[in-house]
Amino acid sequence: MSQQSGTAFALSLIAQSIERSPQAAILLDCSWRILLANREARRLHGLTTRALLPAVATSDSCGIARGLAQALCGTRAIPMKLSFGSTTQAFQAWRVDPLPGEKHGMVMLKADPAPGAAARLRSLTAAHAEAEERLAIAEEERQRLRRTAAQLDTIAKTDMLTGLLNAHAFRLRCASGLARGDLDGALLFVDLNGFKPVNDRFGHAAGDHVLRLVARTLRAALGEGDLVGRLGGDEFGLWLRGADAESLPDRLADLRAALAQPITWERQPGVTVLLPHGGAAIGAAVWPADGRRYEDLLATADHRMYADKPETRRDRPESRSRA
Repeated sequence: MSQQSGTAFALSLIAQSIERSPQAAILLDCSWRILLANREARRLHGLTTRALLPAVATSDSCGIARGLAQALCGTRAIPMKLSFGSTTQAFQAWRVDPLPGEKHGMVMLKADPAPGAAARLRSLTAAHAEAEERLAIAEEERQRLRRTAAQLDTIAKTDMLTGLLNAHAFRLRCASGLARGDLDGALLFVDLNGFKPVNDRFGHAAGDHVLRLVARTLRAALGEGDLVGRLGGDEFGLWLRGADAESLPDRLADLRAALAQPITWERQPGVTVLLPHGGAAIGAAVWPADGRRYEDLLATADHRMYADKPETRRDRPESRSRA
């Protein structure tokens, strides 16, 4: 349910609870605009929904505003006298908490009942309390569903091992930003060197430890607006917002230095080992020189990453300048 539909649903419940009240009942927003008026209130001279109450009532508008402000900011009912045409009537004004999804409270105005209507008022109060309870239950369910939806959305977009964006979410964020025209910079493809021997020699627990530390390092290297995700296995993607051909070499050098730091692992309590770790190969593609679509930029960055691998640089010295 959207915020707008949730607000409308809440207003409809309040309207139902006050509509058949024998006393005039008016619900105002924090600007004193009339949101709801029951059938008795609609009989008052000049009163219509969406109108500003101080402009409709013929009594002192400044005094009305002061009384309403006291009710909105306080915790007790504020007695008020309001005139509509030639009719003056006593009202009680009290604060109503914000509706679901809204930030500001409201004010309920209710005409004081005549002494003979006390029994009817008690019945109406009970009905109003029941309606408020139904509204509270509905709101609790709505909030629970909202929390569940948010949790499912986070799970669907997150790599559970590293906490980074998963490959699908990273691609969507980059591709949608490029399509909207509000994303510029460079796409980086990062592949760890010597990761397989870590798994082979020390097991997957050690490999997972390396991946989590690398994810932490990459996250620390992010600037404002940058993105990072795990593309799969020991491969990561970064989007460096605003990076260009001039600034990119320095950022790549800093990233390579950070990823080349030694990694230790507590193999068992009291036994710490230095894991074999060869840093990372990095390929970069700059928008728009290397492409305008995510897929084109990724393919170029992937190609340049392989050219940056140590074994490739040994076999093909000319490839060193391609990353």
